[in-house]
Amino acid sequence: MDLEVTKETLEMDLDLRKKIDVICSFTKTKPKYQCGSIRKVNKTNLVYVEPHKIFINNIVLLIFNNSDYVYIGNLNNKIPLSNLKSYIQNYTHK
Repeated sequence: MDLEVTKETLEMDLDLRKKIDVICSFTKTKPKYQCGSIRKVNKTNLVYVEPHKIFINNIVLLIFNNSDYVYIGNLNNKIPLSNLKSYIQNYTHK
């Protein structure tokens, strides 16, 4: 039995992107975005949602639409979106 996987690109929520852009403007950084995706294993009920990726300097952030948290590097390290500005400032001034 061959498994077929279907991949659909997810668009990042425009309000979320604006929030990130505003935070980065305060920290004088420039984010680069990579949209997440949904991967479905055909003929099963298995679905994987890949988060959006945001690259700021040497930081890789993962975020889902409609989320109040940002994940740093992987899904084990999360901070509230409201703390992202101070995290970037602390990280870039080390």
